[in-house]
Amino acid sequence: YQRRVREANLLRSEKEKKFLELTIEDLKKEAEDLAAKISSVNAEKERLLDEIEDLKEEHEDEMEELASENAKRIAQLEEVMSTNAQLANAERERALQDKASLQRELDLTKRNNSEEIIRLKAENERIKRTLESQIEELNIRLESEQANKLKA
Repeated sequence: YQRRVREANLLRSEKEKKFLELTIEDLKKEAEDLAAKISSVNAEKERLLDEIEDLKEEHEDEMEELASENAKRIAQLEEVMSTNAQLANAERERALQDKASLQRELDLTKRNNSEEIIRLKAENERIKRTLESQIEELNIRLESEQANKLKA
């Protein structure tokens, strides 16, 4: 029974560890994806700035209208970048809280398992002493019966 309990607890601990590792890997992947998006947004921003300069030279009269439109697009892209950064931070924070919660659960499980092991060892020792006492009594009775048979 103890072995099964230990194996179950070990399996649970390993599953929890694997879950945490997968969660961390997912967060790393999301962070990389967000970094790639931010890089893409920055590249688009630079491209738009270059386009503004070219348009200045070619079309002075259309410049103000295009500059306004591009500024709006840049603002939208920056807002998206900001939102993505906020989402990434919130997700990171949630993952850290989840990890801390799982660690607390794991620690509690380990403590409970340790207490259970101590209790089971004490119970086994008590049973062992009881059995030894019963064996001793049976041996004494057997010796007594054999002595009585020899006398008879």
